[in-house]
Amino acid sequence: DAEYPNIHLFKVEEDWDHNVVRDNCKGEWVVCSPEVAKTYSAIAFLFARELHKELHRPVGVILCAFGGTHAESWIRDEVMRKDTIYNRVYKGYSPGMPVIDKYPHKAPAAIWNAMVNPVLGYTVKGNIWYQAESNAWRAEDYAPIFIDLVNDWRMLWGQKRLPFYFMQVAPYGELPGAVRLEQAKVWEKKLLKDIGMATAIDVGDSLDIHPKNKVVPAHRFALWALAKEYGKRVECCGPVLEKISADGNKLVLSFGNSKGLHVLNSSGEKVSAGVNYLYVAGADGVFHPALSEIIGGKLHVWSPSIPSPAQVKYCTEDYCKGSLYNGADLPAYPFFVSLPAQF
Repeated sequence: DAEYPNIHLFKVEEDWDHNVVRDNCKGEWVVCSPEVAKTYSAIAFLFARELHKELHRPVGVILCAFGGTHAESWIRDEVMRKDTIYNRVYKGYSPGMPVIDKYPHKAPAAIWNAMVNPVLGYTVKGNIWYQAESNAWRAEDYAPIFIDLVNDWRMLWGQKRLPFYFMQVAPYGELPGAVRLEQAKVWEKKLLKDIGMATAIDVGDSLDIHPKNKVVPAHRFALWALAKEYGKRVECCGPVLEKISADGNKLVLSFGNSKGLHVLNSSGEKVSAGVNYLYVAGADGVFHPALSEIIGGKLHVWSPSIPSPAQVKYCTEDYCKGSLYNGADLPAYPFFVSLPAQF
């Protein structure tokens, strides 16, 4: 299903440059067809197709992507030289080092120079951003780096309201789960305006950093754009933890965007108990697998081993699979909180 003459696709060919900020790149606008789609980004194509079908108007997408890149590969050198937070990536990935001889696209600013600056002149409606895996092993730096990237792109494009809808990366093997919480911090703490976070917390693959299911992430990206940029009355956000309180030997969790809150069990049935990858701890900080039940739209959490639970976490492991959803079948975002929690 890829024959769409009113979907036009541009693909910036993969390239890098360690020294020169280029004004031109290789690539061309093409009409969407099965032949084009099979070599295009699956998520970008599926995103464009859903917008086109919902809006009944032409859609254009510029694909600017290169696998295995740090966020710093997509930021201008001038920005990074001003902040010591970038010292680690310069120290580990500067040109001339063996790792860069093998993976030249991993150098700071390498992708910005060759692939992003050449398309700077385009007026765009917004960006969808799926990246963080290569930053996962220094996750604690990700939030300020991503904020720098977004602010600089907005300044350079001359579009103060340049929306960024980004994907909370899918669980995979031993990819540090902490990076997903750092991604969430930017959105949940409102550190940037005009952003939204979709999540792939339920569609990861323990053996593949690029999970084969592209339909679900693309659909969740499209929901954000349809709701926020085109005024469609669709839910785009999964349950977000808003309040936690103690009730005897249980914790009671309240969520926003939680109408129709339910658990999807291993058989694909919607039930009210048994959330996966959910743990509670007492004051000692030792976590135990939690029992859970949805009562009156709230999630009650407890463990027989903990008489006075004080902490709760959900889907914070390196590999996990979310099972808590709202009525729009959008998954809850991972969380890690302690009493008393402030939101």
